[in-house]
Formats: sequence, structure tokens, C-alpha cells
Amino acid sequence: WIFRRTGTADWHGDKTAVLTASKTELRAYNSPEVLDQVESVVERFTDSMEDVLSLHIQIVAAVDTRWRHTVYWRLKPVGGGPQGQQIWTLRLDDAALVLAQMQGQQGFRRLVDQTVEVVNGQTLTIRTVEPRTYSGSIKRDSASGTSYQPGADKLEESITLRLSSLLSYEGDAVDAAIELAVNSVQAFQRTKIIAPREVGPSEMSIDVPVAYQTRLEQTIKSWPLGQTLLISGGIHPGVIDKKGGWLGTPLGAPSSTEVLVFLDVEIASRARGRDGGAEIARKPDDLDRERERSSSTVEEAEPEPSRTRSR
Repeated sequence: WIFRRTGTADWHGDKTAVLTASKTELRAYNSPEVLDQVESVVERFTDSMEDVLSLHIQIVAAVDTRWRHTVYWRLKPVGGGPQGQQIWTLRLDDAALVLAQMQGQQGFRRLVDQTVEVVNGQTLTIRTVEPRTYSGSIKRDSASGTSYQPGADKLEESITLRLSSLLSYEGDAVDAAIELAVNSVQAFQRTKIIAPREVGPSEMSIDVPVAYQTRLEQTIKSWPLGQTLLISGGIHPGVIDKKGGWLGTPLGAPSSTEVLVFLDVEIASRARGRDGGAEIARKPDDLDRERERSSSTVEEAEPEPSRTRSR
């Protein structure tokens, strides 16, 4: 989080700079401006060591991109990625409307739907994996020249989300460090090769995977509590779909899907003293009783005959 605030350039170069940490101590040596930023990050951790955040993560694969039609003007852009990924914030009811519209579409799949509690500032990793087995090589089982057979190779089609949320001083927003990586396989192309077989046909077939990968790394600042963070991970060729049809493409399955991530955060518990702590809220009836007590303990002096006492 210090590097996210200050950047890494200020810690490398001609000027002497030190940043080292143990479980109980952080040592930093740099310019006063950089140390002020370091101190602000450290205080956000040390003043909220008992803060726990509740994160609701939903990852869906949507075939139709027209979910933007009714809610696009309500989306507030807050970031983007190098392969056309987009990040917005929107109201909770608008996010629920988008999900309700998608569920009625053919090809909609909810890949992840879980709520996790994490300590403030710590990193959460969510990963969904679909293994793929294909014949990408040949192997020789014995010394016989006829024993060459296609080898079974494996790769993974996956969506990996790493999220670290740091609560603000006021407790009404978070800074979110997001890493989203999507690995997908479009197809397996069948290719003929010549195998050194002494007996039998020398021509054999292997599969060559057609794979895609996108990555998004960004820190979103001041994400308000009570709003949904929506991430579009881009359009991929049949994310987490079976590839057992013609040329490895699922027969009748959608040729492309959009990866969408819905994130909601709320405070599960707060550390003591985060709201000042010195003042104790008093109930209205306590204040009334205190007023009555103060008015009843006022001693009234005897009025003088020639002077009217004002009350």
C-alpha cells in the first residue's frame, strides 16, 4: 500500500532511501514529502487493526452485451485496462437490475457468488478453474517402435481476482487494489505430425490450443460504501465452456462471452476508537432528567419587600 501511494520511483535512484518492515516495525528513510505519505498509510492500518470488511463477490459470464442499454447513463467510469477492460461504480438497485436482466438470457452463467470477511487492508484471492485435457504431444511407452501414442497434456482455463480493500479514515469509502486475470481457450486445432514408428502408420495427430489472456491491474480510490463496483473483464471466446465439439468448440455454445465482476463492500465490524471514542452518546431521557435535576437544585433567596424578583 505504501508503493501504491508513493510509487516505486522515489525508492530507487541517486538519493538514499530505505523501506523495510518486520511483523512489528516499519522503517522508512526518504524525503519529508514521501515520509508524510508513508505515515498516512501506516496510520490507516494502525488505527483500524480491528476493522473487518465484508465483501460480496459475483463473477458472471454474459453472452449479451446489451445490458448496458438501460443503465449505461448511470454508470460512473472510475478506471480501465489495456485490453479494453472497464470499471464503473453504480447504485445497488441498478446492479440488481442488470443481474436480473442477465438471468433471463440464454448462456448466462454465474461462476462465483460468495461473501467473505477480510481484515482491513489484507488481500483476498478468488479463483475459478476449469481444467482442459488435450493431446499436445506423443510419448513412447516402451522400446517397441509401435508404442508411440498421443500424450495427455493439461492446461487451465481460469479467472483469478485479487482484491485488497483499505478503509478510509472516515469509514465511508475504501481504496481497492484490483488484479483481474482471465485465461481462456477458444479451441484445439488438430494437426498432423510424423512419428518415428518402425511398424504401422507414421502419421499421427496432436492438438494445438488457441488460448487468450487478459490482465487488469488498477487501484480504485474512494470507492463509496453502499455502491457496487462493476468490472468488465472483456469479451472472451466461450469462457469456462466445454471444448469437446468440432475442432474443440462446444456445439451450440456461445462463441464469445463477457466476463463481469460485481463487488459490494460493507463494514462487518469497526475498531474501538475509530469514531473519536471519547464522547458517549446520551439518550434523550437522560438529558431530560439532567435538566430537571439542574433546575430543582437552584436555591431561591427570599425576595426583598421593595424589589420584584425576576425568575
